[in-house]
Amino acid sequence: MSAKIRLADHNYGSTGIRLLRLHRDSEPQGAFEVEVDVRLEGNHLPAFRQGDDSQLLSTTELADRVRRVAAKQSGSSLEQLGLALGHHFVESVGPVSRAAVELAERRWLGVLEHDHAFRAVGGERHTARVIVDGGGTRVRSGVLELGLLQTGRPSSEEPPVFGDRLRAVWDYRLTEVDYDEARRTVRDLLVGTFAEHESSSAHRMLWDMGCGVLSAMEAVWRIHLVLPQIPCRPWDLEEVEGASFFVPTLEPAGRIEITLERT
Repeated sequence: MSAKIRLADHNYGSTGIRLLRLHRDSEPQGAFEVEVDVRLEGNHLPAFRQGDDSQLLSTTELADRVRRVAAKQSGSSLEQLGLALGHHFVESVGPVSRAAVELAERRWLGVLEHDHAFRAVGGERHTARVIVDGGGTRVRSGVLELGLLQTGRPSSEEPPVFGDRLRAVWDYRLTEVDYDEARRTVRDLLVGTFAEHESSSAHRMLWDMGCGVLSAMEAVWRIHLVLPQIPCRPWDLEEVEGASFFVPTLEPAGRIEITLERT
């Protein structure tokens, strides 16, 4: 007796679609390097059962569609670009019923008065994830590789803890949002709480960082924070006056994760 088999889950798409958007009318001028991943779901059973890929987009065609949509969204936020892409694939590609779009952005700033030269802005990256399907739209924003250093108060005898690279992602409960302004606000709230926090507990600090965002941002309903912890031990150099030296202990390193959401 042959087994009964069904297609339980699937998706296809393209990854690593790269774009470079120039904003010459902003101050300072900037360039935005964006990497886009697209995953599509829908009625694609014939492709798997009969090998009929006539209803599928090729990798090249999918990437071309991404670039054409992006060209019309040159001044938009990552999230707006993701929404435009998600709606494009669901509404214009017949078998597609669900589109998941992930975007990551690296920023470059103009060099002094030159309008043709740019420099990379640290290692910080901005991300967005957009899902469009029959249930509506869902938007997630993120800040990755946000380097933070907590040294403790001058009167404290505790060694500093290099928080390494904070990862923060948050989900919106609204879609009519100024996403660029929201990202700046969330980032400022996280950094401000980190800088002003007086508790010696990193767990309590992450709790307060997340609560601060949810309390101030009505549009956000969930936030997830990941903070690696690299402790430092004092390095006593008697011959050096007026300076404190510490040695980072890279391994083993701590790691704390927390997810907070509205009830």
